[in-house]
Amino acid sequence: MRVLFRVDASDVMGGGHWLRCLVLAEEILRQGGEVQWCYVSTAPALLQRLQYLDIPSSQLVAERGGAEDAQQTRDLAEQWGADWLIVDGYHFSADYRAQLRSLNYRLMVVDDLNDSGPMQADAVLNTTLYASELVYQPASLDVLAGADFVLLSRSYTQTHHIPFQQRTHLFVNFGASDAAGLTLPALELLAASGINVPVMVVTGPAMQQHEQVAQLCQRHGFEHRHDVPSLYPVLNQCRLALTAAGSTLHELACLGVPSIFMVVADNQLRSAQAHQRHGWCRWFDGRSAGGLDDAVGMVKHWWEGVELDQRSEKARQLIDGLGAGRVVQYLRSKVQ
Repeated sequence: MRVLFRVDASDVMGGGHWLRCLVLAEEILRQGGEVQWCYVSTAPALLQRLQYLDIPSSQLVAERGGAEDAQQTRDLAEQWGADWLIVDGYHFSADYRAQLRSLNYRLMVVDDLNDSGPMQADAVLNTTLYASELVYQPASLDVLAGADFVLLSRSYTQTHHIPFQQRTHLFVNFGASDAAGLTLPALELLAASGINVPVMVVTGPAMQQHEQVAQLCQRHGFEHRHDVPSLYPVLNQCRLALTAAGSTLHELACLGVPSIFMVVADNQLRSAQAHQRHGWCRWFDGRSAGGLDDAVGMVKHWWEGVELDQRSEKARQLIDGLGAGRVVQYLRSKVQ
């Protein structure tokens, strides 16, 4: 089975789409498939992730999400003989997706909100908790919906988990690029709050201020790691998290790490609300003044006075970590 991915990343859009597709690509490779990648924009550190896995990639010379982008992507898929083309990004419109349709391969769209018109695809993958509430068109579309299809690496199911009572750290991370610029002010607020806990700060591969973060962590006695290949070894040590409400929330839920989320983009809000209703996390608005202050205050309150073990158990019940395998099983079932 041959699968071509069309995904972008940037300082503004972050790297969440890229990283979740990379998890799926790894599982395809593990099951004997072939993968290629095409993009218009990304960060050097994210390209290195592809190189580490020996995934060939092509940079398109086109406006992102435009007609020429679609034509070049379709040409690549057809020339390579792809069985599937998988696209992931909010800038891919219904018209763009329609241009990608071909009798020579199947098209899957990775989606979160169903707010961009008809999918114009053979299948859609939506791993949010509210995915089953969305009505996709056309009706003939195959819909892989919900937490059963969350894309996580195999380490989340095949590695020993540290019991929650033995975990010691507060995890701080605001995505692959921290487009909202929350890491530095969050660390200053944590230091000023007087909270006396081991803090583990992770900066993502596209985070440009990671050297400043490293200096600040050294000053306050926080641990810092930059561009870690997998968050699993870090999260496995953590009993609470302060983080952006992006795709990392799935990893946190799977490992049972109660979390305080900052919503830093409109597309994160509905997911954060859905997870909060399950009782394992709280969300605050990172787009408004005062949101970060309130979130740091809640971190201290939860660490000192809330039964985190109960929240941890609620989180673990949501995601089993086997979603990538289920998606690949579906993809293979459609290839003759």
